[in-house]
Amino acid sequence: MIAPPQVTGPKPKPKPPQPTIEPYKPAVPKKANQQEWRKGFRGKKNGIEFFLNIERKPDGSLHARYWVNPGSPKGWQLIGNVHQDNTFILRGIENSASFSGKFSPNAVSASASFNKGDQAVSSLQLTQAPLRLPNKVRPVSDRQKTDSTLDMDTVLSAVQALAKQLGKPFDKAQACKHVAQIISACSSAGVRDANQLAYVFATAVWESSGFTAFSEKYMPGWTAKEYFEQAYGPNPTRVLPKDAKRLALGFSAAKILETRKRRNLEELGNTEAGDGYKFRGRGYVHLTGRANYAKAQQYAVVPSGIRRNGKIPSLLADPDLAASDSEIAAIILAKGMATGSFTSKSLGDYIDSQKTDFIGARKIINGRDEAARIATGAEAFASALSNGTPDSQDGDPIASPALTEITTAEEQAILKVPAGGYDLEELKKMRAGIVIGSLNGIPAYFNGSDESQTWGNSYSKDGAVYYGFKWQCVEFIRRYTSINTGKYISHRGNASTFYKNSIPDGGNTFDGFIQCRNTDPKTGTKIGSHIKPKPGDIIVFSTNTYGHVAIISEVGNDYIVVAQQNVLTNFKEELPLTKNGNRWIIGGKTQCWLRH
Repeated sequence: MIAPPQVTGPKPKPKPPQPTIEPYKPAVPKKANQQEWRKGFRGKKNGIEFFLNIERKPDGSLHARYWVNPGSPKGWQLIGNVHQDNTFILRGIENSASFSGKFSPNAVSASASFNKGDQAVSSLQLTQAPLRLPNKVRPVSDRQKTDSTLDMDTVLSAVQALAKQLGKPFDKAQACKHVAQIISACSSAGVRDANQLAYVFATAVWESSGFTAFSEKYMPGWTAKEYFEQAYGPNPTRVLPKDAKRLALGFSAAKILETRKRRNLEELGNTEAGDGYKFRGRGYVHLTGRANYAKAQQYAVVPSGIRRNGKIPSLLADPDLAASDSEIAAIILAKGMATGSFTSKSLGDYIDSQKTDFIGARKIINGRDEAARIATGAEAFASALSNGTPDSQDGDPIASPALTEITTAEEQAILKVPAGGYDLEELKKMRAGIVIGSLNGIPAYFNGSDESQTWGNSYSKDGAVYYGFKWQCVEFIRRYTSINTGKYISHRGNASTFYKNSIPDGGNTFDGFIQCRNTDPKTGTKIGSHIKPKPGDIIVFSTNTYGHVAIISEVGNDYIVVAQQNVLTNFKEELPLTKNGNRWIIGGKTQCWLRH
């Protein structure tokens, strides 16, 4: 056996020790609330498809827009917050929608619930999707941002113009603090549109009497406790001076007190003796009622992170904070109006990039009280803001409010026109049209003291559409309906012919309209319709001559408001509305209302 050859030469160097390789550990993902991001999400449940664009802002707030399919192509805006545990809530500023749930780490998905009115979708799984662009809506960055494009002097000048229009005092030095607080609160609440800001300030200046009265006033002859217990307490026993109008209309004192008691208990939540006085109107919006103070604590005070003496202040324990602490008052005002927390109606319901309804916006606060007057203040603010910052309007006109009335002085001047007969200049003005008011920007004109008078034929600006005889009632409803809805009324005849005895309640009548009958054709008694009137309906009245027609501009639970022409200067009129069983009855000489 031959031995293997011996290998000679240098020995190999020993290998250096190898570093120990630790097992791979992925980085701990940041929580959704610790990052700035902008992402799209998508999910489907119960046959409804949801899309959301959500942006986490540097201050930790969330700004979003959502769409549903089927639904509006422009979507709706939301604001909210994400918390330390990645839970979040988003609330609509253009409607009453809300999303609440929890993001996954890094916010790549979410589990949420959706609520809007009586609609509710639970366990909605949202996964990341491409950002969606709104249809026919300019990005927020392209619209006027009052917090970034306006300085304090510009806003103060606009507030001064607003106060002057409303007949309220204005002290620049005193106003500075309040204006700054409101701008800051509006910015946090996502209120950056100029017209929305205009209505927030119009509300604040009106309710606080130009930043001079932050607690609700009471009537002379009463003590504060007596008055507010009767106005807002759980057991009112005396009618108030403000009830005089309802008493004159035939409402009984017992009915007024019964309605007030139910409102105070159910809506205001004043269930204990003394609540009426304790939770009386305070602040920029005159927050009223235990229930509303409790809501404001949750939607405004707690999320704001405000501390007083190291603690979260309590509006229920110290309701005076709603008046004495301007920061808290401003947050209540801005967030309440943005989210619809006062009446379920929000700024977005009446004012956004597509519409500006300063009169309807009064429903955000308390319905219709002084709606037209407050609207003029918002217009003054918006106009002053526009004049101060011409580049910030981006070419968008400020839309007309829903219903605008002329002043008493203008009304008196118009009524003097035919007193001594018409001269040539007055005849010219009458034919051209002397405005007595407008609805959605469509004017109504003075026809003089003779209702049968006409001033020629009325046509559209291009002469292609015939509206009727100037300036009779039929001309206004035909012109308004044509311009506002695109629906042309081809029916010919005076106003009385718009009501058809032969057409039953809910039956089809001329030009595709539905007739909602108010009276029994045999007895003439008011029996009402099962269809509740709504804005835009044409209302038909009986008269001793040719009948009368008008447009319904507003509907409440116990009243309607109509806009009309050829009743001297009485452009706006309010009528009682009652419900008997399942039927709605309008007062006055109403025969029917027509709906397309």
